[in-house]
Amino acid sequence: MFGKKKPEEVSALGGRPIDWAELDGGGYVVTFADALAVTQPEQETLRHEWSDFENASWSEEKRQITITYVDGAESLRIQFAPEAKQKIAYVIRERLQRSIVLQEAADLPSGAVARGMVRRSGDESLFTQVIIDGVSGPEDNDAVASLERSLRDITGITED
Repeated sequence: MFGKKKPEEVSALGGRPIDWAELDGGGYVVTFADALAVTQPEQETLRHEWSDFENASWSEEKRQITITYVDGAESLRIQFAPEAKQKIAYVIRERLQRSIVLQEAADLPSGAVARGMVRRSGDESLFTQVIIDGVSGPEDNDAVASLERSLRDITGITED
């Protein structure tokens, strides 16, 4: 990036980062076209494809981004250093939104709600994800399958 010297920890990740920001307590959050990486001193670097995440929210007051995983794992909280630029929050938002090609929802017989998405992977291929909100039962299987078929039909994804 022009006028911004890449820190050693960011260079060590390889690739071509879009942006990076220093974290409170050391380390960096680094955005790539296909993934998000988080480095912290004396810890293994976390690296996730954008499609691993469902959404993200920014807290100006806390200078923190909270990113929710699609698999229900504990959210990733990224605490920025006081002097870090918040521009990277916009990059994270854009990359996450870019990974979501299409969304559709369906009410299930059990009363749960299925949220289906067509996602873009790091290699640009498309795939479907279905997230169930509520408690799903076997009576929902046909409705979930129908939602996935609809998503594939709309986007031209073939079953493997």
